Amino acid sequence: MIRVDTKNPLLAVLIGIYGWVFGLLFWIFCKIWSSTLQIKGAEERESLLESRYILVLWHEDLLLFFLSFPRLSNQIWMNHPAWFMKPIHVTLYLLGVRNLALGSSGNSGKEALATVVEGIKAGMNTVVAVDGPAGPPKQSKPGAILMAQQTGIPFRRLSYTYEKHYRLGGWDKKVIPTLFSKVCIQIGPPITVDSDTNINKERMNEWMHAGKSVRL
Repeated sequence: MIRVDTKNPLLAVLIGIYGWVFGLLFWIFCKIWSSTLQIKGAEERESLLESRYILVLWHEDLLLFFLSFPRLSNQIWMNHPAWFMKPIHVTLYLLGVRNLALGSSGNSGKEALATVVEGIKAGMNTVVAVDGPAGPPKQSKPGAILMAQQTGIPFRRLSYTYEKHYRLGGWDKKVIPTLFSKVCIQIGPPITVDSDTNINKERMNEWMHAGKSVRL
């Protein structure tokens, strides 16, 4: 796998150009698309952003996240290190994420997790798509629980209700709401994980599936 942080200078330049062109285009797309949406839950979102948190969501909701969270600060994210992810890294930068730990399951994941834990201990927050980077869909991996356990910072579930929508291709079938539709942000209560809690994916899956819908 060619990593986004390759030491090959020519590849690094090409990946950088590719990332900034498509990352900027995607960021502009998000700005335009989100301006047409009626987003409910903005006050709850702003309250969350002023607190300490590990925010967790399903991978299918990542586009909704980019559309409904226009600005982030004081963030550290764990992200897949493959070269084709550079536009997403650029988009995150434009949203305000200044710290990336490059790694995922099977690709320097433990090292990246340790970096994120240290960042959280230093005062930063993070967001985790718990079934990423490649599924299976809606089957949680334990990274977010480990972060919460090792830092004492609670994790909170982010979910959405929405009107008409499309689903894109790929393993996660990402959701994108139709233009001019309503989207409701739902943020669950803080869940603190004790240092002696057994890391249990089944428990995480049960919690992730237990959210209540909000009528639009």
